[in-house]
Order: sequence, then C-alpha cells, then structure tokens
Amino acid sequence: MGSAFVDELPARDAPETPPGERMVAVARAARAHLADGASFRAVLPGDGKLYLDRMLPFLAAYRSPPGHSDAGASSLADALASHLIGPGEEDLQEGLDAIVVEVVATGRAMLGDFLLVELWTEPEDEGEDGIESHVDERPRPAVVRVVAEGPVAPPEAEALKDALEALRLCPENGGDLGVPPHLDEVVLELRERVSPPGLAPLAAGETCVRIGIEVSPFFRRASTGKPYPRVLSALRRELGRAVEQAVFGFAHERTSLDVAHPTALARRVVDRPTRHVDARLGEIYGAFDTLLQVTPTNADEAWECFRDGGFERAPRLCYRPLPFDPEETKRRLFHVPIEHVEDPLLNHLFREKQEELDREISLVRSLATRAFRWAAYQLHGVVDDALLALAHGILERLPPRGATEEEEPAAGYVDAPAFARLALREIDHYRALLPDFEGSVEIRDDLASGLMVSKGVLLVSSSLRMPRRRVEALVQHEVGTHVVTHANGARQPLRLFAAGLAGYEALQEGLAVLAEHLAGGLTRQRVRVLAARVVAVHAMIEGASFVDTWRLLAREHGFAPRTAFVVTLRVHRGGGLTKDALYLRGLRDLLAYLGDRGSLDPLLVGKVGLDHAEAVQELVLRGILRLPGVKPRYLTGDDAAARLHACRGADVLALVDDLAA
Repeated sequence: MGSAFVDELPARDAPETPPGERMVAVARAARAHLADGASFRAVLPGDGKLYLDRMLPFLAAYRSPPGHSDAGASSLADALASHLIGPGEEDLQEGLDAIVVEVVATGRAMLGDFLLVELWTEPEDEGEDGIESHVDERPRPAVVRVVAEGPVAPPEAEALKDALEALRLCPENGGDLGVPPHLDEVVLELRERVSPPGLAPLAAGETCVRIGIEVSPFFRRASTGKPYPRVLSALRRELGRAVEQAVFGFAHERTSLDVAHPTALARRVVDRPTRHVDARLGEIYGAFDTLLQVTPTNADEAWECFRDGGFERAPRLCYRPLPFDPEETKRRLFHVPIEHVEDPLLNHLFREKQEELDREISLVRSLATRAFRWAAYQLHGVVDDALLALAHGILERLPPRGATEEEEPAAGYVDAPAFARLALREIDHYRALLPDFEGSVEIRDDLASGLMVSKGVLLVSSSLRMPRRRVEALVQHEVGTHVVTHANGARQPLRLFAAGLAGYEALQEGLAVLAEHLAGGLTRQRVRVLAARVVAVHAMIEGASFVDTWRLLAREHGFAPRTAFVVTLRVHRGGGLTKDALYLRGLRDLLAYLGDRGSLDPLLVGKVGLDHAEAVQELVLRGILRLPGVKPRYLTGDDAAARLHACRGADVLALVDDLAA
C-alpha cells in the first residue's frame, strides 16, 4: 500500500489561494489516493487536518466550536484511522463539506455504504457575565451521548452504546491518577439532525449512516479548561476502540469490506512522527547497557578475597565507567515528542518505554550508592508473598544432596571457546532459515564466569567452565530465547521491539527458563538456584548484608560456598538489585498464561512482556507487526512439543516434583 503526506498542497505552496479552494483541492486528491489504495494526510486551513489510513467504511469528524476553546477534544477523533479535524467557522464549512462529500461518495462507491461519525463536547454552562461564582475541582460526571437521526436508532448506534457501556478507562482495583474506571452514564438520543450545536450537518446531501458522539468535558479541569492528560489519554484510547467495534458490525452487515476483527480497523500506517519517536528512543536505548553497567568486572577476584577472608567480609566490587552523561541523556529522553504519535496504543507503549528508560538511567547513575536499591525497586519490583512462598516450597521439595551435588560431572566441562562455537552453530542454524538474522558471540575477559546477552550479542566469560550436561539447555536459554527474540524484534518496523517493551525482562527470563526445560536440561540444582535468588532478594530487601545473605544460602539452605557467593553477588551488586527475582516470577507467570491457553507466538515477535500479549496481537492484526521471523528450535522437536503440552495446566511446583522424583 502506498501513502501520501500532502502537507505541500496549496495550503503551503500558494497561500493566496482561498481556503475553500484549497480544501476542494484536498478533497480531489483524497479521492484519487483512496481509489489507488493509498493512505492520505493533508493539512487544512484553521489548524485542521485530514487523515485517511486507507479506504475504510467510516470517517470520524470533529469541528472546533467557533469563539471558544475546546482543549483536547480534537484528539478524540485523531485516535481513529480515518478522521477529519476542521474549524467551525462559517466561512470554512463549505470546504469541509466538500471533503466529507468526496470521502463519503468514494466509500459508498468502493464499499457499498458509509458511516459518518461526528464528535463534539457537551456545551459548558457559563456564570453570569462570564464570571465564575465558585470553583469546584471534584471530578465531573463522565457522560457520553450517542446521537442518531430519525424515529428509530440504527443498529450501529445501539452497538456503539453497548461498547461504550462496557469500556474500561482504568483497572477496577483503583483509579490511575484520577482516571475513572468507567463512564458514569451512556445515553442514546434521537434528534432531528446529527451535528454539534450551532453547526449544520456535514455532507447533508449524501446518503450514509450518521452517528454523533457528545462527550461531557470530564477530561478537563473546570477551573482552567486544560485537559487532565491521563484521563484524556484513556478516553481517546477506549472511545476509539468502542467506535471500531461499532464500525466492525456495520462493515459486516452493510459493506463489502472483509475485516476479521475490530482492531483491524485501526491504523496500519506507521507515519513519520511515529518513526521519528521510535528512532529517538532507540538512540537513547543504544547509548548505554544497563546490565553491563551493573555487572562487576572483578567477580573472580572478589570470590577469592571473600573465600580467603573466611566468608566474613563483603568484597569490594568494581564497575565500568559510565559511557554517557545521565543528566544530558534524561534531557534528551524527555524531549522526545511522544505527544506527536496519534496512534493511542503506540503512544502508550512509547510512554511506558520512556518511563522505563528514565528509571534505568537513574539506576546506573546511582550505582554503588544507597539510592541504587530504591531505583532497582522501581525498575524490577520486589518479592511478593506468593513468590517467596513458592521459592521456599521449591527448596523444601528439593533439599541439598550434600557434598555430592556439585561434584565433578561424569560428562566433564565445556570452556568458553567450546561454548562459543556451539552458540555460533546455533546462530548459523537460524541464519540459514532467515538470512538477515541478527546475532553474534563475544568472549569477554571483563565478565564473571557466566553468560549474558546484550542487544543481541551473546557475551561469554573467558573463565566460563560449564557442566557439559547443561550446555544445550543454556544454548537454548541464551540463543534460542534472548538472541532469537532480539532478532525477531529487529525485523519489526519499530526498533522498540528489539529494545524491548517496558517490563519485558520477567517474560524473557521466564521463556528462557522454560527453554531449558523444553530442551531437557532443567536440573534440580538449576531450579534450586532460581529459588535461592528469590530468597536472597527478599533477604536483601529486609536489610540483610552481603555476608548475612551468603550465610542464609550456604548454611540454612545448603548451597555450596561458591554457588551461594554467586547468587549473593548478583543480588547485592550495585547496592542491591532485585532483577534476579524475575526468573522464577517470569516462569510462574508464563506457566499460568499457558494454562489459560495462551499462545507463545505473540511472545516471540520481539522483546515483550506478558502484559503486552493482547497489544501485540492487535498490532499483528493491524499489519504493523510481523509474525516471528523464526521460532526457537526448542519449540520444534517432538519431545519439546510433548513437554510444552504438559506445561499447559502445570505450575512451577509440578515441574519441581518431576525433578524430585
């Protein structure tokens, strides 16, 4: 599908052209582009605009009331994939009418029928002589009126009313900074005509279905007339979805448009403002690596110091210098013009990522200070009671096996070069399926004895020494999950899905641990370590020192001294990092999702969180996101398929019981 952003129409090139003629030119251009299957966008006189994502069987119109402000109201229309925003001045109505006539006529000719939806706000009462006798900052009633013509309301008006009554502006368990959970009242009214007060109906001579939406100004402060940003954001998102549901029924019953789901009526075009915001956030994401910054560079020396000191004194940890200026980066972060992204869902995802990047910058800026721990709480959360109980349950079911548990494995060990070769072979497998697959391996001297994936690159510690029986499981953990989801995200139209949606890490680690299980390499010792991380994080939150945490793991839970040290180091690095609780939490939540018949496909399109599954499915339906370019190898074998089927309906303790048997 082509697209046209015609900001260069006569409104810019020939300012002497009368506004009416300019709008007639826009109308003709819109008709031509719709007939060619292209998207179309034009700037109109009076701060107006026309946006047509493609030929859809509806147009949402908004006209600003002449003579007074109506702040925020126009954004209720521009949330939709086909909208017109124009001035309400009398001398410009003929031009606006010409545009609507062309869009309606083209829609009827191409699709069989057309739905014209006009939005406006309920007029506000003014005090005597314009003087307000008092100020009341209490929330105003959230009321929406669905307006239809004639003696009988069309089915589309009834459907819209039902959708509005069902919408949720925020979760039931509490308002989001004053956002009401739902509308207080939805009314269906029959009137002689569908138009805002004081304005004539648009395209009155055209045959189409007309619906009006009159919204009470509860999304604005009564005293200033300025919008409440979060209330307005929630309203435009959910109102847009309600309109799409009504249009969906209309399209099925009265047009030839084949559409599978209401969300498929939303925007498909990723416009220039959206791409610009995505690129700007991507630049900031690429400026630093949070995980590398908070990972000590002297872990092996720290272990030797801790061991030689009789496990009585916390070691001194060293970190990499910051490669960026946190304050300057934060300034750039909050200058990213996310408000220019009209798509409500993408706007929401970008704002979530902006907030997460802000917290990551605060985290690394406070490295090795008391403030670090509080930044970690904000970024990764804390340990809830249920997760702590699960961790203790695992340690009870899988008690230590004494000194034999960590003896030399019969199959021996694999060193860093050998593991790197196996990981590269796995990457080559995916590259054979997808030539542009992104992924590489580096052996690093500045890492602890372990593995880490950073921006699609698998980093292998040069001191790695891994039991051979664990190799395949960890190849699937690191390459099959972390590298694959990064590569799939890098193929999406938005870099956001390679960088990761906000809060993606819990699912990433849950998927990675599930990968170990599906590959047949999730051992009892590995599960014990995941539980130990939760116990250690909780102890750290409760005030345990480095030494206290080590003693808890080594003496109360029977972990070998070096294993207890590694877990303790990971939890206390930087000043106290709660990230390691995400592995068990992610596995727990992923198994619950699978038990609810959730599909893994939307979780593999990039780096996303479980909370984003519905959003991802919507973006796939809209054609903005692609399905995963490759699927992990651990999902393709017969044994893996059987294990995955067994996971549906299982919980973590069920997996643990299998290991204990």
